[in-house]
Amino acid sequence: MSIDDGSPLGDEFGSRRERAEPGAFEPGTVLGLFRDFDVTRHDVLHRVHQLVRASAGEAPLPPHETARITFRDLAGIIEAFRILIERDVPAGLSSRRMDTAKLARDLLDLRRFGFSHPLLQARLAYDGGALAVVVGGGQYETSGQLFLTPPSGQIPQFMRAVYGQFDQQLVGRLRAEYESAGRPDFGTFEDRFTDPK
Repeated sequence: MSIDDGSPLGDEFGSRRERAEPGAFEPGTVLGLFRDFDVTRHDVLHRVHQLVRASAGEAPLPPHETARITFRDLAGIIEAFRILIERDVPAGLSSRRMDTAKLARDLLDLRRFGFSHPLLQARLAYDGGALAVVVGGGQYETSGQLFLTPPSGQIPQFMRAVYGQFDQQLVGRLRAEYESAGRPDFGTFEDRFTDPK
């Protein structure tokens, strides 16, 4: 299945105002995306929003700030939750106990390798304890080691479940964020919805 294969997508996500204004998604609206994955707490969303902003080189939000979420932040938040859920939920950790600090450190390491917004520029997954960048048939770990084992295959299922809640217009806006971040050598937006080869 491709995200553009003509399959019906969900009803409009967010209010008309949220969809029309840049950076106008309320945290509660975004939190609703992940209800099927047992992510229901605003403090967890706040931690993930902070790490998304830091990984893109943006200033942190003040503690307990309920800032509206931009389209770019929304795309990054979806990617971050996908990485955290794939890594932590099979280990029996609840969404409250997801290790956002380790992911934040690993994303900052990727910035040192030349990524300006690693969550949107590369397809990322944990392989054991190491964050790996999926490149073609293999993975590039932040330490520089290349793995030939692809991730578990949970990526497409999570992405389809979340993106299935959006209509074509919103998918198009989010695709534009991936494309403007730009690192085609590390994959395309469509790669997020297919099993690694």
